Amino acid sequence: MILGEQMPDKDDPKYRQRYEKEVNAGRKFAIVTGIDKLAATVQQFAIKHKKAFFLIILGFLAIQSGLMIYRIYLISSKDETIQTATERQEEAVRERRNKVSEIINAMHCMPPNNIDNNISNKKDNGHTKED
Repeated sequence: MILGEQMPDKDDPKYRQRYEKEVNAGRKFAIVTGIDKLAATVQQFAIKHKKAFFLIILGFLAIQSGLMIYRIYLISSKDETIQTATERQEEAVRERRNKVSEIINAMHCMPPNNIDNNISNKKDNGHTKED
């Protein structure tokens, strides 16, 4: 089928056994998972409430289309420069270095501690007269 083989007909004796085997496997899967009951319930609702079902499906399609348009907008408005992981790491290291250098520069601009001033201003320099 993938390489250009013709689509098998369900009545073709060559494929009949394979077709029946696949159909039976599909039915068993639907019964085990409960998809058959769900499909029957949805179909009964669609038959009883045609307009409501139509509006539900139409609303679902409208929401999905809106979300797709929104995603396309987000992707198209993104910055076109692509950064590799290495570039992002290098940028983070540069930012950290800048922060550290700013802190060091700020420390150099601070006035000296008052502790040094207090010690030098004492008359006896911390010594007693007995020394």
